[in-house]
Amino acid sequence: MMSATRLRRLFAVICAATLITGGCSKQQVQSQNPPTYVSSGQMGSMIVSGSSDRTEALVYPQSSGQVWVPLEETSQLLNFNLHREGDSFSLGATDPVYRIRMNDTAALDGDRSKRLPQAPEYRDGKPYMTVQALSALIGTPIRWDTAKREVTIDRLDDAALAQKQAAPKSIRSLALGPDQRDEIVRFAQSLEGTPYQFSAADYNASHVFDCSSFTQYVFGHFGVSLPRASRDQGQVGRNVPMDQLQPGDLMFFYTPGRYESNRIIGHVAIYAGGGRMVHTYGSPGVTMSDFSDYWKNRFLFAKSVL
Repeated sequence: MMSATRLRRLFAVICAATLITGGCSKQQVQSQNPPTYVSSGQMGSMIVSGSSDRTEALVYPQSSGQVWVPLEETSQLLNFNLHREGDSFSLGATDPVYRIRMNDTAALDGDRSKRLPQAPEYRDGKPYMTVQALSALIGTPIRWDTAKREVTIDRLDDAALAQKQAAPKSIRSLALGPDQRDEIVRFAQSLEGTPYQFSAADYNASHVFDCSSFTQYVFGHFGVSLPRASRDQGQVGRNVPMDQLQPGDLMFFYTPGRYESNRIIGHVAIYAGGGRMVHTYGSPGVTMSDFSDYWKNRFLFAKSVL
């Protein structure tokens, strides 16, 4: 039988071994994986310059100077749709203009690649971007006022794109006559009723359109290769005054909505002649519409790629 003295000595040895092995290894794990501290969020205002409208959102200012803003509230402020596919998000009015991916600094502005200064990330399960990354993506200054707790996004205006006349090499000028231009319109009308879907995939696979995939598909049928996004389509071709529109010309609009201080291209249509246009949006899908005051008040410019 083991004496009490020997038992006490054995217990002391076991405790010492435990402290050396278990205790030290635990301290090493803690030193190798220090806790990550995230600055707490605070309610702030988000506004577009030149507009009295604003939205409240939970923002995350950091001592490094970075300020994280929620993508959902930012999209609403800019009158954009926000479409999610897994960890990828696309933003735009009636077609996708910008594309980002969580934890990835690579982004797309139309067909152009961009590198963001910080990768988007989730905070409390919601997608966030820094104001620096958002500014680089949409190409306009964004400022954070610490005292006012206010994010200000400078007004977006695509009217200057009308002056971009040069067509890229991917555009093949057809120099079509009136009969051929009418043929383009007839083909576009033959797709009437095709459903609309924001950020539509290739038509041959999805059988849906958004506004710019529709125009891209129609002109592609006649050998004219247009960019995918409406903002990029607005940067090709020749400027056409409103009173000189011909069938087959592309018409560009900013999207009507709450924040009309932003005049960014959000919609594209094909002029059909006779004061009418063929395009797609919302529940009508591909449809014919009058070029009424409703649309004239939101008209930016027109281009010919023929």
